[in-house]
Amino acid sequence: MKPQVAIIGRTNVGKSTLFNKLIEQRKALVSNIVGTTRDLNFGVCEWRGKKFEVVDTGGIFETRLSAVASTLKTPAMADRLQSASIYVQVEKRARDILKKADLILFLVDAKDGILKDDRLIAQLIKKSKKPFILSANKVDSKKNFNTTEFEKLGLGKTFGVAAISGVGVGDLLDEIIKKLKLRKKKQVKTRDDKISEKIKVSIIGKPNVGKSSLLNQILNEEKAIVSPVPHTTREPQDTILNYPTKNGTSKNNLIELVDTAGIRRKSKVKPKSLESAGISMSIKALKKSEIALFVLDISKNLSAQDSQLAGLIIDSGVSVVFVANKYDLLKTDKDNAKKLTDYIHSRFPFLTWAPIIFTSALSGKNTHKILQLILEIKKIRNKTIDKKELNEFIKYLMKKMPPPRQPRKFGSRSKTRAFISKTIQKDTNPPIFEINVTNVTKIPESYLRYLENNLRKKFNFKSTPIKIVVARKA
Repeated sequence: MKPQVAIIGRTNVGKSTLFNKLIEQRKALVSNIVGTTRDLNFGVCEWRGKKFEVVDTGGIFETRLSAVASTLKTPAMADRLQSASIYVQVEKRARDILKKADLILFLVDAKDGILKDDRLIAQLIKKSKKPFILSANKVDSKKNFNTTEFEKLGLGKTFGVAAISGVGVGDLLDEIIKKLKLRKKKQVKTRDDKISEKIKVSIIGKPNVGKSSLLNQILNEEKAIVSPVPHTTREPQDTILNYPTKNGTSKNNLIELVDTAGIRRKSKVKPKSLESAGISMSIKALKKSEIALFVLDISKNLSAQDSQLAGLIIDSGVSVVFVANKYDLLKTDKDNAKKLTDYIHSRFPFLTWAPIIFTSALSGKNTHKILQLILEIKKIRNKTIDKKELNEFIKYLMKKMPPPRQPRKFGSRSKTRAFISKTIQKDTNPPIFEINVTNVTKIPESYLRYLENNLRKKFNFKSTPIKIVVARKA
Protein backbone atom coordinates (compact mmCIF):
# COMPACT_ATOMS: atom_id res chain seq x y z
CA MET A 1 0.00 0.00 0.00
CA LYS A 2 1.37 3.40 -1.02
CA PRO A 3 0.68 6.56 0.98
CA GLN A 4 -2.18 8.56 -0.50
CA VAL A 5 -2.22 12.25 -1.42
CA ALA A 6 -5.64 13.76 -2.19
CA ILE A 7 -5.86 16.91 -4.31
CA ILE A 8 -8.89 18.91 -3.17
CA GLY A 9 -10.24 22.37 -3.85
CA ARG A 10 -13.13 24.18 -5.46
CA THR A 11 -13.94 23.77 -9.14
CA ASN A 12 -11.68 24.99 -11.96
CA VAL A 13 -8.52 25.61 -9.94
CA GLY A 14 -6.58 23.05 -12.03
CA LYS A 15 -6.73 19.90 -9.87
CA SER A 16 -6.92 17.54 -12.85
CA THR A 17 -4.12 19.36 -14.67
CA LEU A 18 -1.88 19.06 -11.62
CA PHE A 19 -2.89 15.41 -11.21
CA ASN A 20 -1.82 14.66 -14.80
CA LYS A 21 1.46 16.51 -14.27
CA LEU A 22 2.27 14.57 -11.07
CA ILE A 23 1.61 11.13 -12.57
CA GLU A 24 3.10 12.15 -15.95
CA GLN A 25 0.07 10.91 -17.89
CA ARG A 26 -2.94 12.53 -19.53
CA LYS A 27 -5.30 10.40 -17.50
CA ALA A 28 -7.78 12.93 -16.14
CA LEU A 29 -10.12 14.84 -18.45
CA VAL A 30 -9.26 18.55 -18.40
CA SER A 31 -11.56 21.43 -19.45
CA ASN A 32 -12.74 24.87 -18.38
CA ILE A 33 -16.27 23.56 -17.76
CA VAL A 34 -17.24 23.65 -14.09
CA GLY A 35 -17.65 20.16 -12.60
CA THR A 36 -15.74 18.29 -15.32
CA THR A 37 -14.32 15.77 -12.83
CA ARG A 38 -16.94 13.60 -11.18
CA ASP A 39 -15.45 10.25 -10.22
CA LEU A 40 -12.18 9.97 -8.33
CA ASN A 41 -9.04 9.49 -10.42
CA PHE A 42 -6.13 7.48 -9.01
CA GLY A 43 -2.53 7.48 -10.21
CA VAL A 44 1.00 6.79 -8.97
CA CYS A 45 3.64 9.49 -8.72
CA GLU A 46 7.34 8.64 -8.46
CA TRP A 47 9.79 11.29 -7.26
CA ARG A 48 13.42 10.82 -6.24
CA GLY A 49 12.96 7.06 -5.98
CA LYS A 50 9.87 7.28 -3.77
CA LYS A 51 6.30 6.49 -4.79
CA PHE A 52 2.91 7.63 -3.55
CA GLU A 53 -0.66 7.52 -4.83
CA VAL A 54 -2.34 10.70 -6.04
CA VAL A 55 -6.13 11.14 -6.04
CA ASP A 56 -7.88 13.72 -8.20
CA THR A 57 -11.26 14.73 -6.77
CA GLY A 58 -14.26 16.63 -8.05
CA GLY A 59 -14.61 20.18 -6.80
CA ILE A 60 -16.09 20.58 -3.33
CA PHE A 61 -19.34 22.52 -3.81
CA GLU A 62 -19.44 23.77 -0.22
CA THR A 63 -21.68 26.79 -0.90
CA ARG A 64 -23.95 24.76 -3.19
CA LEU A 65 -24.78 21.98 -0.73
CA SER A 66 -27.75 23.76 0.88
CA ALA A 67 -29.22 24.50 -2.56
CA VAL A 68 -28.77 20.88 -3.60
CA ALA A 69 -30.40 19.66 -0.40
CA SER A 70 -33.44 21.89 -0.95
CA THR A 71 -33.68 20.63 -4.53
CA LEU A 72 -33.83 17.06 -3.32
CA LYS A 73 -36.68 17.92 -0.95
CA THR A 74 -38.79 19.92 -3.41
CA PRO A 75 -41.16 17.79 -5.55
CA ALA A 76 -41.81 20.73 -7.86
CA MET A 77 -38.15 20.64 -8.96
CA ALA A 78 -38.11 16.93 -9.86
CA ASP A 79 -36.43 17.62 -13.19
CA ARG A 80 -33.35 18.83 -11.29
CA LEU A 81 -33.33 15.91 -8.91
CA GLN A 82 -31.06 13.61 -10.91
CA SER A 83 -28.36 16.19 -11.71
CA ALA A 84 -28.46 17.39 -8.09
CA SER A 85 -27.91 13.80 -7.00
CA ILE A 86 -24.72 13.68 -9.09
CA TYR A 87 -23.38 16.80 -7.34
CA VAL A 88 -24.09 15.19 -3.96
CA GLN A 89 -22.19 12.03 -4.97
CA VAL A 90 -19.23 14.06 -6.26
CA GLU A 91 -19.15 15.96 -2.97
CA LYS A 92 -19.46 12.75 -0.93
CA ARG A 93 -16.49 11.13 -2.67
CA ALA A 94 -14.32 14.20 -2.21
CA ARG A 95 -15.16 14.25 1.50
CA ASP A 96 -14.64 10.48 1.90
CA ILE A 97 -11.16 10.62 0.37
CA LEU A 98 -10.40 13.56 2.66
CA LYS A 99 -10.84 11.19 5.62
CA LYS A 100 -8.78 8.37 4.11
CA ALA A 101 -5.85 10.28 2.62
CA ASP A 102 -2.47 10.44 4.35
CA LEU A 103 -1.88 13.97 3.07
CA ILE A 104 -4.19 16.69 1.72
CA LEU A 105 -2.99 18.86 -1.14
CA PHE A 106 -5.27 21.92 -1.06
CA LEU A 107 -5.19 23.73 -4.40
CA VAL A 108 -6.30 27.33 -4.86
CA ASP A 109 -6.17 29.72 -7.83
CA ALA A 110 -3.39 32.31 -7.68
CA LYS A 111 -5.18 34.55 -10.20
CA ASP A 112 -8.60 34.48 -8.51
CA GLY A 113 -7.22 34.92 -5.01
CA ILE A 114 -9.18 33.69 -2.00
CA LEU A 115 -12.88 33.06 -2.58
CA LYS A 116 -15.59 32.09 -0.13
CA ASP A 117 -15.36 28.41 -1.09
CA ASP A 118 -11.61 28.43 -0.37
CA ARG A 119 -12.21 29.67 3.18
CA LEU A 120 -14.85 27.00 3.81
CA ILE A 121 -12.57 24.25 2.49
CA ALA A 122 -9.71 25.60 4.65
CA GLN A 123 -11.95 25.19 7.71
CA LEU A 124 -12.76 21.65 6.60
CA ILE A 125 -9.03 20.84 6.40
CA LYS A 126 -8.34 22.27 9.85
CA LYS A 127 -11.15 20.16 11.33
CA SER A 128 -9.76 17.02 9.69
CA LYS A 129 -6.46 17.39 11.59
CA LYS A 130 -4.71 15.71 8.66
CA PRO A 131 -1.27 16.74 7.34
CA PHE A 132 -1.77 19.19 4.47
CA ILE A 133 0.00 21.39 1.92
CA LEU A 134 -1.43 24.60 0.51
CA SER A 135 -0.59 25.22 -3.14
CA ALA A 136 -1.62 28.05 -5.46
CA ASN A 137 -1.93 27.12 -9.13
CA LYS A 138 -1.60 29.28 -12.26
CA VAL A 139 1.57 31.02 -11.05
CA ASP A 140 3.31 32.29 -14.19
CA SER A 141 6.47 33.31 -12.36
CA LYS A 142 7.54 32.36 -8.86
CA LYS A 143 9.40 35.67 -8.55
CA ASN A 144 6.19 37.67 -8.98
CA PHE A 145 4.07 35.40 -6.80
CA ASN A 146 2.82 37.13 -3.64
CA THR A 147 1.88 34.67 -0.87
CA THR A 148 0.59 37.35 1.54
CA GLU A 149 -3.07 36.98 0.58
CA PHE A 150 -3.10 33.21 1.00
CA GLU A 151 -1.62 33.49 4.49
CA LYS A 152 -5.10 34.71 5.53
CA LEU A 153 -6.31 31.11 5.22
CA GLY A 154 -4.18 30.24 8.23
CA LEU A 155 -2.63 27.20 6.59
CA GLY A 156 1.00 28.29 6.61
CA LYS A 157 3.33 28.40 3.61
CA THR A 158 1.88 28.51 0.09
CA PHE A 159 3.65 26.67 -2.72
CA GLY A 160 3.17 28.43 -6.04
CA VAL A 161 2.94 26.18 -9.10
CA ALA A 162 1.92 26.25 -12.74
CA ALA A 163 0.40 22.81 -13.36
CA ILE A 164 0.46 23.27 -17.14
CA SER A 165 4.13 24.18 -17.51
CA GLY A 166 5.46 22.45 -14.39
CA VAL A 167 6.81 25.61 -12.70
CA GLY A 168 7.29 24.95 -8.98
CA VAL A 169 6.09 21.33 -9.18
CA GLY A 170 9.53 19.99 -8.18
CA ASP A 171 9.52 22.03 -4.95
CA LEU A 172 5.96 20.89 -4.27
CA LEU A 173 6.97 17.24 -4.71
CA ASP A 174 9.92 17.69 -2.35
CA GLU A 175 7.49 19.01 0.28
CA ILE A 176 5.10 16.09 -0.29
CA ILE A 177 7.93 13.58 0.22
CA LYS A 178 9.01 15.46 3.35
CA LYS A 179 5.47 15.53 4.81
CA LEU A 180 4.88 11.85 4.07
CA LYS A 181 8.29 11.01 5.58
CA LEU A 182 8.97 8.62 2.74
CA ARG A 183 12.18 6.65 2.63
CA LYS A 184 13.47 4.44 -0.11
CA LYS A 185 12.70 0.90 0.97
CA LYS A 186 13.99 -2.38 -0.35
CA GLN A 187 11.13 -4.60 -1.39
CA VAL A 188 11.51 -8.16 -0.19
CA LYS A 189 9.35 -10.77 -1.90
CA THR A 190 7.99 -13.57 0.24
CA ARG A 191 6.42 -16.86 -0.78
CA ASP A 192 2.95 -15.37 -0.27
CA ASP A 193 3.66 -12.30 -2.40
CA LYS A 194 3.62 -13.96 -5.83
CA ILE A 195 1.83 -11.53 -8.11
CA SER A 196 0.95 -12.20 -11.73
CA GLU A 197 1.17 -9.58 -14.44
CA LYS A 198 -1.69 -7.09 -14.51
CA ILE A 199 -4.76 -8.03 -16.55
CA LYS A 200 -6.34 -4.95 -18.10
CA VAL A 201 -10.11 -5.17 -18.55
CA SER A 202 -12.38 -2.50 -20.07
CA ILE A 203 -16.06 -2.23 -19.19
CA ILE A 204 -17.68 -0.90 -22.35
CA GLY A 205 -21.19 -0.21 -23.60
CA LYS A 206 -23.75 2.43 -24.46
CA PRO A 207 -24.77 5.10 -21.92
CA ASN A 208 -26.96 3.87 -19.05
CA VAL A 209 -26.55 0.12 -19.54
CA GLY A 210 -25.15 -0.22 -16.00
CA LYS A 211 -21.36 -0.15 -16.43
CA SER A 212 -20.63 1.85 -13.28
CA SER A 213 -23.14 -0.16 -11.24
CA LEU A 214 -21.42 -3.33 -12.45
CA LEU A 215 -18.02 -2.01 -11.36
CA ASN A 216 -19.39 -1.14 -7.92
CA GLN A 217 -20.88 -4.63 -7.54
CA ILE A 218 -17.63 -6.35 -8.52
CA LEU A 219 -15.66 -4.21 -6.06
CA ASN A 220 -18.38 -4.34 -3.41
CA GLU A 221 -18.07 -0.60 -2.87
CA GLU A 222 -19.37 2.65 -4.37
CA LYS A 223 -16.33 3.37 -6.50
CA ALA A 224 -18.09 4.99 -9.45
CA ILE A 225 -20.90 7.52 -9.43
CA VAL A 226 -24.16 5.93 -10.54
CA SER A 227 -27.08 7.94 -11.90
CA PRO A 228 -29.88 7.53 -14.46
CA VAL A 229 -28.58 10.71 -16.10
CA PRO A 230 -26.82 9.75 -19.38
CA HIS A 231 -23.03 10.32 -19.56
CA THR A 232 -22.55 10.44 -15.78
CA THR A 233 -19.15 8.78 -16.29
CA ARG A 234 -17.16 11.26 -18.37
CA GLU A 235 -13.74 9.63 -18.47
CA PRO A 236 -12.28 6.14 -17.99
CA GLN A 237 -11.95 5.21 -14.32
CA ASP A 238 -9.46 2.47 -13.52
CA THR A 239 -9.31 0.35 -10.40
CA ILE A 240 -6.65 -2.26 -9.64
CA LEU A 241 -7.66 -5.14 -7.41
CA ASN A 242 -5.71 -8.11 -6.11
CA TYR A 243 -7.81 -11.21 -6.74
CA PRO A 244 -6.57 -14.49 -5.17
CA THR A 245 -6.45 -17.70 -7.17
CA LYS A 246 -9.09 -20.11 -5.93
CA ASN A 247 -7.05 -23.29 -6.41
CA GLY A 248 -5.35 -23.10 -3.03
CA THR A 249 -2.06 -21.62 -4.27
CA SER A 250 -0.51 -18.47 -2.84
CA LYS A 251 -0.55 -16.69 -6.19
CA ASN A 252 -2.55 -13.47 -6.44
CA ASN A 253 -3.75 -11.75 -9.60
CA LEU A 254 -3.76 -8.05 -10.38
CA ILE A 255 -6.83 -7.08 -12.38
CA GLU A 256 -7.24 -3.52 -13.65
CA LEU A 257 -10.90 -2.73 -14.29
CA VAL A 258 -11.52 0.33 -16.45
CA ASP A 259 -15.02 1.82 -16.32
CA THR A 260 -15.40 3.74 -19.60
CA ALA A 261 -17.73 6.53 -20.64
CA GLY A 262 -20.89 5.42 -22.45
CA ILE A 263 -20.33 5.48 -26.20
CA ARG A 264 -23.16 6.56 -28.47
CA ARG A 265 -23.38 7.37 -32.18
CA LYS A 266 -20.78 9.80 -33.46
CA SER A 267 -23.48 11.87 -35.19
CA LYS A 268 -25.13 12.57 -31.82
CA VAL A 269 -21.95 13.70 -30.08
CA LYS A 270 -20.94 17.35 -30.28
CA PRO A 271 -17.37 17.80 -31.59
CA LYS A 272 -14.81 19.04 -29.04
CA SER A 273 -17.28 18.48 -26.18
CA LEU A 274 -16.59 16.75 -22.85
CA GLU A 275 -18.52 13.74 -24.13
CA SER A 276 -16.41 13.61 -27.29
CA ALA A 277 -13.17 13.78 -25.29
CA GLY A 278 -14.40 11.13 -22.84
CA ILE A 279 -15.36 8.76 -25.67
CA SER A 280 -11.96 9.23 -27.29
CA MET A 281 -10.25 8.34 -24.00
CA SER A 282 -12.54 5.32 -23.60
CA ILE A 283 -11.66 3.98 -27.06
CA LYS A 284 -7.95 4.37 -26.28
CA ALA A 285 -8.47 2.47 -23.01
CA LEU A 286 -10.24 -0.33 -24.92
CA LYS A 287 -7.37 -0.67 -27.39
CA LYS A 288 -4.90 -1.02 -24.52
CA SER A 289 -6.99 -3.75 -22.88
CA GLU A 290 -6.80 -7.51 -23.14
CA ILE A 291 -10.42 -8.22 -22.25
CA ALA A 292 -13.66 -6.26 -22.79
CA LEU A 293 -16.76 -6.69 -20.65
CA PHE A 294 -19.35 -5.72 -23.25
CA VAL A 295 -22.35 -4.58 -21.19
CA LEU A 296 -25.79 -4.83 -22.81
CA ASP A 297 -29.16 -3.73 -21.47
CA ILE A 298 -30.88 -7.05 -22.10
CA SER A 299 -34.24 -5.68 -20.90
CA LYS A 300 -34.43 -3.72 -24.19
CA ASN A 301 -33.95 -4.56 -27.85
CA LEU A 302 -30.33 -4.39 -28.96
CA SER A 303 -29.64 -1.40 -31.21
CA ALA A 304 -27.45 -0.43 -34.15
CA GLN A 305 -25.14 1.30 -31.67
CA ASP A 306 -24.57 -2.01 -29.88
CA SER A 307 -23.56 -3.48 -33.25
CA GLN A 308 -21.18 -0.58 -33.90
CA LEU A 309 -19.59 -1.11 -30.49
CA ALA A 310 -19.19 -4.80 -31.30
CA GLY A 311 -17.29 -3.82 -34.45
CA LEU A 312 -15.07 -1.51 -32.41
CA ILE A 313 -14.34 -4.33 -29.96
CA ILE A 314 -13.50 -6.79 -32.76
CA ASP A 315 -11.14 -4.26 -34.39
CA SER A 316 -9.38 -3.79 -31.04
CA GLY A 317 -8.44 -7.49 -30.96
CA VAL A 318 -9.51 -8.00 -27.34
CA SER A 319 -11.19 -10.97 -25.73
CA VAL A 320 -14.91 -10.45 -25.11
CA VAL A 321 -17.43 -11.31 -22.42
CA PHE A 322 -21.06 -10.34 -22.97
CA VAL A 323 -22.52 -9.00 -19.74
CA ALA A 324 -26.28 -9.11 -20.34
CA ASN A 325 -27.31 -6.70 -17.60
CA LYS A 326 -30.74 -5.89 -16.11
CA TYR A 327 -31.69 -9.56 -16.45
CA ASP A 328 -33.74 -9.22 -13.27
CA LEU A 329 -36.30 -7.19 -15.24
CA LEU A 330 -37.13 -10.26 -17.37
CA LYS A 331 -38.10 -13.89 -16.79
CA THR A 332 -35.02 -15.61 -15.39
CA ASP A 333 -35.79 -19.23 -16.36
CA LYS A 334 -33.54 -21.46 -18.51
CA ASP A 335 -35.80 -21.28 -21.57
CA ASN A 336 -35.67 -17.50 -21.62
CA ALA A 337 -31.88 -17.52 -21.12
CA LYS A 338 -31.59 -19.81 -24.17
CA LYS A 339 -33.80 -17.50 -26.24
CA LEU A 340 -31.80 -14.45 -25.18
CA THR A 341 -28.53 -16.24 -25.99
CA ASP A 342 -29.81 -17.02 -29.49
CA TYR A 343 -30.95 -13.41 -29.85
CA ILE A 344 -27.51 -12.06 -28.88
CA HIS A 345 -25.78 -14.46 -31.28
CA SER A 346 -28.12 -13.41 -34.11
CA ARG A 347 -27.20 -9.76 -33.55
CA PHE A 348 -23.46 -10.44 -33.20
CA PRO A 349 -22.75 -13.44 -35.52
CA PHE A 350 -18.98 -12.82 -35.42
CA LEU A 351 -18.90 -13.00 -31.62
CA THR A 352 -20.67 -16.31 -31.03
CA TRP A 353 -17.47 -17.53 -29.36
CA ALA A 354 -17.83 -14.95 -26.57
CA PRO A 355 -19.36 -16.23 -23.29
CA ILE A 356 -22.54 -14.59 -21.97
CA ILE A 357 -23.21 -13.83 -18.32
CA PHE A 358 -26.75 -12.75 -17.41
CA THR A 359 -26.46 -10.28 -14.55
CA SER A 360 -28.18 -7.70 -12.46
CA ALA A 361 -25.74 -5.00 -11.43
CA LEU A 362 -28.45 -3.71 -9.09
CA SER A 363 -28.86 -6.91 -7.06
CA GLY A 364 -25.46 -8.44 -7.81
CA LYS A 365 -26.88 -11.55 -9.53
CA ASN A 366 -24.07 -13.51 -11.24
CA THR A 367 -21.57 -10.63 -10.97
CA HIS A 368 -19.40 -12.85 -8.75
CA LYS A 369 -18.64 -15.03 -11.80
CA ILE A 370 -16.89 -12.27 -13.73
CA LEU A 371 -13.48 -12.11 -12.00
CA GLN A 372 -12.93 -15.87 -12.16
CA LEU A 373 -13.87 -15.84 -15.85
CA ILE A 374 -11.32 -13.05 -16.45
CA LEU A 375 -8.57 -15.28 -14.99
CA GLU A 376 -9.65 -18.19 -17.20
CA ILE A 377 -9.61 -16.00 -20.31
CA LYS A 378 -6.15 -14.64 -19.47
CA LYS A 379 -4.87 -18.21 -19.18
CA ILE A 380 -6.43 -19.09 -22.54
CA ARG A 381 -4.90 -16.02 -24.22
CA ASN A 382 -1.45 -17.19 -23.09
CA LYS A 383 -1.96 -20.78 -24.23
CA THR A 384 0.75 -22.29 -26.47
CA ILE A 385 -0.13 -25.26 -28.69
CA ASP A 386 2.34 -28.10 -29.25
CA LYS A 387 3.89 -27.76 -32.75
CA LYS A 388 3.31 -31.37 -33.75
CA GLU A 389 -0.26 -31.42 -32.53
CA LEU A 390 -0.98 -28.11 -34.29
CA ASN A 391 0.35 -29.24 -37.67
CA GLU A 392 -1.38 -32.61 -37.49
CA PHE A 393 -4.68 -30.87 -36.78
CA ILE A 394 -4.29 -28.45 -39.71
CA LYS A 395 -3.52 -31.40 -42.02
CA TYR A 396 -6.66 -33.11 -40.73
CA LEU A 397 -8.73 -29.99 -41.47
CA MET A 398 -7.26 -29.74 -44.98
CA LYS A 399 -8.08 -33.38 -45.64
CA LYS A 400 -11.59 -32.94 -44.28
CA MET A 401 -12.19 -29.80 -46.35
CA PRO A 402 -9.40 -28.71 -48.72
CA PRO A 403 -8.99 -25.03 -49.65
CA PRO A 404 -11.25 -24.18 -52.62
CA ARG A 405 -9.76 -24.07 -56.09
CA GLN A 406 -8.74 -20.56 -57.11
CA PRO A 407 -7.30 -19.06 -60.35
CA ARG A 408 -3.50 -19.22 -60.44
CA LYS A 409 -3.36 -15.63 -61.59
CA PHE A 410 -5.85 -12.83 -62.13
CA GLY A 411 -7.88 -13.56 -65.28
CA SER A 412 -6.49 -17.08 -65.60
CA ARG A 413 -8.84 -19.99 -66.37
CA SER A 414 -6.52 -22.50 -64.79
CA LYS A 415 -7.38 -23.20 -61.12
CA THR A 416 -5.51 -24.87 -58.30
CA ARG A 417 -5.64 -25.17 -54.52
CA ALA A 418 -3.45 -23.41 -51.99
CA PHE A 419 -1.27 -25.85 -50.09
CA ILE A 420 -0.46 -25.25 -46.42
CA SER A 421 2.94 -26.81 -45.78
CA LYS A 422 3.45 -25.71 -42.18
CA THR A 423 1.68 -23.88 -39.34
CA ILE A 424 3.47 -21.93 -36.62
CA GLN A 425 2.09 -20.27 -33.51
CA LYS A 426 3.80 -16.90 -33.73
CA ASP A 427 2.49 -15.29 -30.55
CA THR A 428 0.13 -15.43 -27.60
CA ASN A 429 -2.11 -12.89 -25.86
CA PRO A 430 -3.92 -13.03 -28.26
CA PRO A 431 -3.00 -16.21 -30.16
CA ILE A 432 -1.49 -15.58 -33.62
CA PHE A 433 -0.91 -18.41 -36.10
CA GLU A 434 1.11 -18.26 -39.32
CA ILE A 435 0.26 -20.67 -42.12
CA ASN A 436 2.98 -21.24 -44.73
CA VAL A 437 1.61 -21.59 -48.26
CA THR A 438 3.93 -23.00 -50.94
CA ASN A 439 2.15 -21.60 -54.00
CA VAL A 440 0.68 -18.25 -55.04
CA THR A 441 -2.93 -19.40 -54.93
CA LYS A 442 -5.02 -17.17 -52.67
CA ILE A 443 -6.78 -18.56 -49.58
CA PRO A 444 -10.25 -16.97 -49.28
CA GLU A 445 -11.39 -15.36 -46.02
CA SER A 446 -14.11 -18.00 -45.64
CA TYR A 447 -11.47 -20.75 -45.44
CA LEU A 448 -9.42 -18.78 -42.88
CA ARG A 449 -12.59 -18.49 -40.77
CA TYR A 450 -13.02 -22.26 -41.13
CA LEU A 451 -9.51 -22.78 -39.74
CA GLU A 452 -10.08 -20.20 -37.00
CA ASN A 453 -13.38 -21.70 -35.82
CA ASN A 454 -11.94 -25.22 -35.69
CA LEU A 455 -8.76 -24.10 -33.91
CA ARG A 456 -10.91 -22.38 -31.31
CA LYS A 457 -13.10 -25.44 -30.83
CA LYS A 458 -10.23 -27.94 -30.73
CA PHE A 459 -7.95 -26.02 -28.37
CA ASN A 460 -10.63 -24.24 -26.32
CA PHE A 461 -9.84 -20.65 -27.28
CA LYS A 462 -13.18 -19.44 -25.93
CA SER A 463 -13.86 -15.72 -25.66
CA THR A 464 -10.59 -14.92 -27.45
CA PRO A 465 -9.97 -13.71 -31.01
CA ILE A 466 -7.55 -15.75 -33.11
CA LYS A 467 -5.45 -14.12 -35.80
CA ILE A 468 -4.25 -16.17 -38.78
CA VAL A 469 -1.62 -14.67 -41.08
CA VAL A 470 -0.61 -16.14 -44.44
CA ALA A 471 3.08 -16.41 -45.36
CA ARG A 472 4.23 -17.40 -48.84
CA LYS A 473 7.13 -19.86 -48.80
CA ALA A 474 8.78 -20.79 -52.10
